[in-house]
Amino acid sequence: MSEPAFYITGDYVEDPALARHYARTWGYRNLEAMTSWSRDAGDRERLVFPDDSVLLMIGETQQLEDACKEARDSAFIKTIATSTHAALTVHYVRMWISRIPYEVNTLITIGAAGRLPGTSPKGWHGVNLSQGCNRVSTWDIGNPDELPGIIRTIKRDDGGAWTEKRDF
Repeated sequence: MSEPAFYITGDYVEDPALARHYARTWGYRNLEAMTSWSRDAGDRERLVFPDDSVLLMIGETQQLEDACKEARDSAFIKTIATSTHAALTVHYVRMWISRIPYEVNTLITIGAAGRLPGTSPKGWHGVNLSQGCNRVSTWDIGNPDELPGIIRTIKRDDGGAWTEKRDF
């Protein structure tokens, strides 16, 4: 089983396979590792990235949920946003990574509205955030814009419409 990975890139990631490559090649093992250069100076509990960039995260559902809890409890990262608090968009892809052991990853990209590629049945899928939502939370108490709930909803509602299946 591979570890989760988190990466911020300024590249336009229309191809989910390229986004996966970026996260897996250069990504950090947790959100906390990114905080040395991406904490909001005005709000130390906020992980920020430039408006012209996107945050990529990949891993199994439980790994991504655990990463949110770890970020909140250990690193005190309560929210994730762009540096100017732009309205956000969240897209995802579910990927079948290996047959033995059976592994499915969720690849999520978070960015300013208009910064992410469009959704399609064979590409990125969209997540509905609250209108004008400018941050996602690492909390897990049932609010609609909380990342752990979004991650679970992706797994539950994906319906098997997987973008990438590999031949092994």
